[in-house]
Formats: sequence, structure tokens, C-alpha cells
Amino acid sequence: MNLEEERIYNVNEVLKVIPGSLDFKFVHAAQERFELKSHACVLKFNFDRYESTGVNVEICEPNAESGGCMGLLVLQHLRRVNDQIQKGESNFQFIGRLLTKYFSDILRGDFSIRARYDEVYDLFYAHLIDVMNLPETHPARQKFDNCDIDWLDLLPGD
Repeated sequence: MNLEEERIYNVNEVLKVIPGSLDFKFVHAAQERFELKSHACVLKFNFDRYESTGVNVEICEPNAESGGCMGLLVLQHLRRVNDQIQKGESNFQFIGRLLTKYFSDILRGDFSIRARYDEVYDLFYAHLIDVMNLPETHPARQKFDNCDIDWLDLLPGD
């Protein structure tokens, strides 16, 4: 299987986990980007240039170009999702399970979390850079790895 075929296979693994009632369709959008589209939202899979498993997942409003997307990593932290991959589950089946279990409201078109996402986005990535330089055993790194930070409490006061 070549790299593109692996990517297609991996995105289809996510599609298999998402309930059919959400009516997602597979789309090859660009060389390293694939999408699952429905009437309510678009899931974008932006792959690393040289591998089939390194991926950044975004949930986007259905008609949004840029600026209407939210990254899954930040969303996981906002909702404090710290599920782990289960035995026998692929990374992409895991992504599908997370999307279905914790973000079904967004998959159905409810983007009300957008305001919270925009509030914490810059803070999240500034903190990410700092915390990734810490040893894995450091308490701050463990809180980050376990999605155990209330990001809204970290925002500066008015």
C-alpha cells in the first residue's frame, strides 16, 4: 500500500466509527488533506508530508474556508477528554470514537463552543510549547497530558 492509499484507509477507519446517521462523505481535498463532509460540518485530516499516521484533525463549519475550523487537540483539552487508545484500536478508530463520544454536538452542527475555543487558542499553544519541554514526570506536563487544565481559568482577568 502506498502512502496515499494508507491515508485513505486511515480516514475511512474514522468514517466507519462515526454513525451513518450523520451522513459523512469521503473527499480527497489535496495531496496531504482528506475530508469527511456532511451537511453540518467538515472533518479535515491534514497529514504529515511523509507519513500516513501523523495527522492534525480539524472540525470545520460546513461552508467555512479558513477561520471556521477548530483543532481537535484544543477541543480535547477544552472538554477535558483524556481517553486512551484501547487495546486493538487503531489511532484512527480512536479519533472516530472521540469525535462520536465527545463532539457529536459539533458533528451535528452546534458550533457554540467556538467562542471558548477562540478565547483559549493562543494561550493553549503558548502553554503547549512550554510544557512539551518539561520531563514527562513533571506535574505540569502530567496535567497537560491528562487534559486536566481549566483553560478558561488561566485567562488573564479583565
